[in-house]
Amino acid sequence: DVCSSDLAPPPSSPKLGWREGVLVPVLLNIWGVIMFLRLGWVAGQAGLGLATLIVVASNVVTTITALSLCAICTNGIVRGGGAYYLISRALGPAFGGAIGVLFYVAQAVAVSMYVVGFAESLLDIFKQGGGDPFTGDWAWDQRIIGLITTTVLLGVALIGVGWYAKFQVVLLVILIAAIVSVIIGAFVPSIPDAIENAAAGFVGYGVNDGNVGAQFVADTTTLSSHGFFTVFAVFFPAVTGIMAGANMSGDLQDASSAIPKGTLIGIVITFVSYVALLWIVGSACDRCVGASCSDADYGTVEWATRVGGTDAEPTGGLVYNTLIMQNLSLWAPLVYAGVFAATLSSALASLVGAPRILQALARDNLFPALFRFSQDDKPGEPLDREPIRGYFLTYLVAQACVLIGELNLIAPLISNFFMIAYALTNYATFASSVAEAPGWRPSFPYYHPYLSAVGSLLCVLIMFAFDWLASLLSVLICVGLFQYVTWVAPDVPDWGPAGNARKYITAVKAMSALIKDGEQNTHTKTFRPAFLVLTGEMNHRSHLARFASRLYKGRGIMVCGDIVLPHDLGVEAGGEPEVHDIFKVVQSRRKAGLAFLRSEKLGSESVQRHCFMEAVYARNIRVGLINLMTIGGMGGLRTNTVVLGFKQDWYKSDKSDIAQFEVMLTDVLFYNYGLVVLRDDDRVFGEGFEATTPFESVIENNERRPGSTAPVPRPLAPGEKPVIDVWWLTDDGGLTILLPHLLKLSSQFKNYDLRVVTTGDWSDPTMSRIVTKRESTLIHALTMFRIKATVEVVQSNPTQAPQQDSIDAFMALLPDCEAFSESTGWRGPYPSEKVPVAMAEVHADASAAAA
Repeated sequence: DVCSSDLAPPPSSPKLGWREGVLVPVLLNIWGVIMFLRLGWVAGQAGLGLATLIVVASNVVTTITALSLCAICTNGIVRGGGAYYLISRALGPAFGGAIGVLFYVAQAVAVSMYVVGFAESLLDIFKQGGGDPFTGDWAWDQRIIGLITTTVLLGVALIGVGWYAKFQVVLLVILIAAIVSVIIGAFVPSIPDAIENAAAGFVGYGVNDGNVGAQFVADTTTLSSHGFFTVFAVFFPAVTGIMAGANMSGDLQDASSAIPKGTLIGIVITFVSYVALLWIVGSACDRCVGASCSDADYGTVEWATRVGGTDAEPTGGLVYNTLIMQNLSLWAPLVYAGVFAATLSSALASLVGAPRILQALARDNLFPALFRFSQDDKPGEPLDREPIRGYFLTYLVAQACVLIGELNLIAPLISNFFMIAYALTNYATFASSVAEAPGWRPSFPYYHPYLSAVGSLLCVLIMFAFDWLASLLSVLICVGLFQYVTWVAPDVPDWGPAGNARKYITAVKAMSALIKDGEQNTHTKTFRPAFLVLTGEMNHRSHLARFASRLYKGRGIMVCGDIVLPHDLGVEAGGEPEVHDIFKVVQSRRKAGLAFLRSEKLGSESVQRHCFMEAVYARNIRVGLINLMTIGGMGGLRTNTVVLGFKQDWYKSDKSDIAQFEVMLTDVLFYNYGLVVLRDDDRVFGEGFEATTPFESVIENNERRPGSTAPVPRPLAPGEKPVIDVWWLTDDGGLTILLPHLLKLSSQFKNYDLRVVTTGDWSDPTMSRIVTKRESTLIHALTMFRIKATVEVVQSNPTQAPQQDSIDAFMALLPDCEAFSESTGWRGPYPSEKVPVAMAEVHADASAAAA
C-alpha cells in the first residue's frame, strides 16, 4: 500500500470535505486568469477547430494524470504532502525528495506570479481610466501592490484552513458570476453600446465567418511568430491546477475518497466550461479590428515590425484585445472581479499548499537542513498543526520574486516543474501496477497502467515541445536532486516503493534464466566462484568474510553461513530446544551478520551488493554445513565453493573434533563444491585493516597471534615486489589458479606478482624429463587461462628425510609434542592420545622458495 508504513489514524480529525477541500480549489485553479485574458487570443490565433483540439488535448493529459492520481490515492491512507507524499511512497525517497523540492519551489514562486498578475490587472484599470502611477513608476506600483497583496494572503492563511476554505468559496462565487455574465452578454452585443463593442471586436453571432480556421499571426511586441505549439504552450498552464486539492491531503476528512471525487468532477466542469466559452467568445468576435488588419502581409513578422508601436497597430479583436471578455459581459466590472478572484484564489491555494509540501518533506528528513520546517521538534505538540514556519518561508520567497519582477524568465521553468510532477505521478501508477505486488489494490478501478505510461510520456513530450532548453534544465535539476538523495541515503522507513517490488520480479526472471532443463546453466567460460563462507558469528571469524570479499571481482555471490548449535541455546547434550527459541536466535544472528556485511567494515558498496547472510540450526557443525550447501541459494544463483578456516587447535583437540573437521572436507568435495581452507590469515584480513592495507606493513606492525601455527613471512627487502605463491600439486580444474588471480584483482593485492610453484625431483634424469614436461604444461595452461604468472619448480624428494632445521621450526610450534627420533621417525602417541601421528614433510628448500 502507498502508506503501509503508517496505518495509524491521525491525531485529530481534519476539517475539510471533498467539496470545500478539493472541488473548490481545483475549480479556482483551473478557472484562472488565462481563461479571461488568453482564451479569446487562443481562439483568434488557432481558430475554433484547432483551439478545441488544444483544449481537448490539454484535458486528456490532465485527465490521465488525474486517473493515475486517483489510483494512488485509493491504495491506502493518504497523509499530508500532496503530490510529494504520493510519489515518495510509490517510487521511493529519491524520486519523492526530488519532486518534493521542485514542487515546493514551483508552488512558492507561483504565488508571486499570480500576485503580479493581480497587480497588473489592477493597474490596467487605472491606466484605462487615465490615472498616473502613485510612485511615479508603474513598475514600482506593481511591486508595492504585490507586496501588500501577498501580506494580506499570508494573514488569511495564518488564520487557518477553515477561513481559507470560506474565502475560497467567496472567490468561487465571484468567478461563476463573471462566467455567467460573459455567456449571457455574448448574445446581447448592444449592451452597453453596440458601436463601442464592435470597435473592441465584439460584433455578435453570424457577422463573421465563425473563426473556425487557424490564422497564426506574429506578435507586434516581441515580433515572434506563432504556431500550434506556441499557442498550446500559452493555454496549457490553465489546466494544470488538478493537484490543488491533493496538496490539502493532510486537511481532508477522507483524502482517499475526497481527492478522486473532487478532482474528477472539477476536471469535467472546467472542461465543459472552457469548450463552451471558447466557442461562444470565438464565434461572437472578430479576430482583428483596425485598418491594418486588411493588409496583404497581415500577420507576418514584417507586418508586425511595421505596425508595432504605431497608431496603425490593431487594438481590437480576439488577438489584440486581451480583455475582450469585459465587452461581452453584461457588466464589465464583473470580468475584472473575475480576474481578481482567479489570481487571488490561485495565489492563496499555492500559498497554503506549498508549506504543507515542505512540512511533509521535512518530516521525512530527506534533507536534514529542512527539519525545522517539520515543526515536530517540540514534544507534546500535535503532529497535524499548521506549518507556520513553512508559511513564512513561502511568504519570503514570494516577496523576493515580486521584488525581482522579471518572472517571464523563470515562468517556463516553474511550469516544467509541474509537468515533471505530473509525469512522475503517471509513472508511479504504471510502475506500481507492473510490479504486480499483492499490496497494489487501488479501490479506484478506472485506470490502466499503460494509459498512465502514455500520460507520463505525453507530459515529457509536451514539456520539451514547449521549450526544450528550459525542459532540459528542469530535468537536470531533478536528476541532480535525485542523485543527491540517493548518495545521502537517508535513514527512512521502508515505504514499499514500486521499484523494490519490480526488483523482485526481475530477480526471479534472472534466476529462472540461469536454469536450463532443470540444471544450472554454467559454461566453463561463464563460471564464477560463488562462496559459502562458514563465518559463524561475525565477531569470531570475520576474517573469512573479508578474505572472500577480496575475490568479488569474479562477481559471484558470497553467502556467509552461521550454524546455531544446541549449546548456543543453552540446551544440554541430547536435549531439544524450543522451536520459538530456535527461530528467535537464528533470526537475530542472521540480522547481526547482515548488518556487518552491509557495513563499511567489509568493503565498498560494490562488494556489499554480492554478500548475503544465512543462519541455520543443526545438532552439529557437519549437519549444519550440509544444510547450508543444500539450501544455499536459489535456482541458478547458488554457491559452488566452500570457504572455512583452518583448525588452529588441531594438535590439542579430541579425535572426534578432528574427525568431524576431516569429514566436513570430504562432504564438501562429495557435493562437487570447491574447497578453500584459510589458514590463520587474519593478520591480513582481520578487524581494523582496510582493503588497501599493504601486506608487508601488516607483517611489520603485527606480532604472531597466540596459538598460531602459520609461519610469519619475512619482511620484504627494499625494492622487492610482494608475491602471491600458488602451490600447484595436482590438476584440480583451475580453481587453484583462478582464486589467486581474482585476489590479485582486488585493490589490496593489485601490486602483487603471481608465482605458481610446483615440485619435482630433477636429480634423476628420468624424473627430470617429467619435471620439464610438467613445467611446460603449466606454462602452457597459464597462457591458455590468460593469467599472467611466473612458474618455478622446487626440488622435492619424498624418500628423503626432513632437514633438522625444518623439524626444529615445526616442533617450536607444537610444544606439547614428544621428541622426534631420527632413527624411528615420530615417536607417538601424542599426549593423552588426542591426535594420531600424522605430519606432512617440511623441507627447508621449499620453505625458502615460498618465502
